[in-house]
Amino acid sequence: DFTIFENDKRQVIDIFRVEQSHQTNSAPTRSIPGVFSNEGDRDPSYSPAITAILVDGLNTRREDQVRSRAQVIRFLEQVKPGDSVALYALEDQLIVLHDFTSDSSQLVQALARFQGWTSDQLESSDSSSSGSPAGGIGAPGGSAGPAPSAAPMNHGTEALADFYVRRRVELTSAALLGIAQHLAQLPGKKNLVWVSGSFPMVGSLADVLHPTRVDDVSHYDSMIGAIARALNNANLAIYPIDARGLTADVRYTAQATAAPRRSDFELSANHPAMAELASLTGGRAFYDTNDIPGAIQQVVDDARLTYVIGYYPTHIKWRGEFRKVKIKVTRPGVQLYYRGGYVALPEEISSPEDSEQALVAMVSNPLDATSIGLSVRAEVLPGTATAPEEVRLRLRIEPKDLTLLLDGDSWTGKATIVLQELGPKGERLHGMSQSFNLQMDDGGRKTLFERGMSVSAKLPVQPHAELIRVAVRDDRSGAMGSVSIPMDNLPVSSKSSP
Repeated sequence: DFTIFENDKRQVIDIFRVEQSHQTNSAPTRSIPGVFSNEGDRDPSYSPAITAILVDGLNTRREDQVRSRAQVIRFLEQVKPGDSVALYALEDQLIVLHDFTSDSSQLVQALARFQGWTSDQLESSDSSSSGSPAGGIGAPGGSAGPAPSAAPMNHGTEALADFYVRRRVELTSAALLGIAQHLAQLPGKKNLVWVSGSFPMVGSLADVLHPTRVDDVSHYDSMIGAIARALNNANLAIYPIDARGLTADVRYTAQATAAPRRSDFELSANHPAMAELASLTGGRAFYDTNDIPGAIQQVVDDARLTYVIGYYPTHIKWRGEFRKVKIKVTRPGVQLYYRGGYVALPEEISSPEDSEQALVAMVSNPLDATSIGLSVRAEVLPGTATAPEEVRLRLRIEPKDLTLLLDGDSWTGKATIVLQELGPKGERLHGMSQSFNLQMDDGGRKTLFERGMSVSAKLPVQPHAELIRVAVRDDRSGAMGSVSIPMDNLPVSSKSSP
């Protein structure tokens, strides 16, 4: 029934399977005290419809948050047992309201506790009266154009407004990147419902996912490029939903005597970009609708049954150009939703600076990255008269997730590990990092894959430390894994062996 094309050239289908959500009655696996993992204890017979919902307070006015939040709660009240839903919020940082669950009551309670947020960045961004902010951040191809009744703007005010817009872009980008990294290792297609009153960077993201020229990729901010790569790797479909609902254009009302705020132009200009971003990732955009629960339900229904189709590209051009993917079916009247293509990026070669920045960002991310399987056994070593109290960490890294290249007779690779203690407000108290150069023959590689990669370390316990973040990064591919370890209730070792 299926035929797949890349740049209008028919491809040979090498992978084909059907994934359908269903539930199991088996009891969940019990966690082991003192052991923390980003791999999860997934029952192989349990295949849920995976949907994450991001409630965006950073880019949404307070009154729109109240209305859209009530509608999201209406959807959560009807979550079915076979569906797996996660709930995140965005303020000046990403907040995990509840990670994946099928428990409707827990999700409703988690969102009910989130009372919304007044975004000073959004209000400060609205001081401009013309065009799309910051040279086209909000819309593809440049400015959205001046307002018909635009008033002159003080350059200092415009510069300040552009600063806050760029700040919103940075915070939003970091949130999307963190979510994509967190969902990377979950099987099949994942859906992200992004409920927001404005989308300050979808134009740039849509552009980098579908550049018009080979050279375009190098022109984008590195953060936007990192998101594009993460979305490609995670198979994450984005469903943007306009939190404002059905609205009229504020420029054309009898009462609008003053120039409208810049975010109004930004949003209307972003509607086409929202649709393009959704199409490129395999999702759908919803705007000019007051039925947010119905929109989210459509997203969940999309995830109940999916076809996974894979092929090996026959081209040899990996220079950053966009490769268009098209799928046809023989049955009439069928609407297909799938990723419309991919950016043919070459293998990423990370600089030490890129690696350090990525790891610092990962430490601040409340979600665990899953591209590298990581489990950590942690225990407290009591202090003595001559030695402070310490936490001993034993890391086990999944070697199949590391990039090992054959160089002559040796397999080589490189990884960096970061350990960081965080305080009550997420402040970094004490940390350490170490890079590992891996080199082994065929026998050593076989042993590594059989036994796994193990690393041990100790951290002196800092006053007021509440959390330890453990992160590992494959320096060749940029893939990362991370684990969060709460300091309270860690088991205490009966001996202080090394």
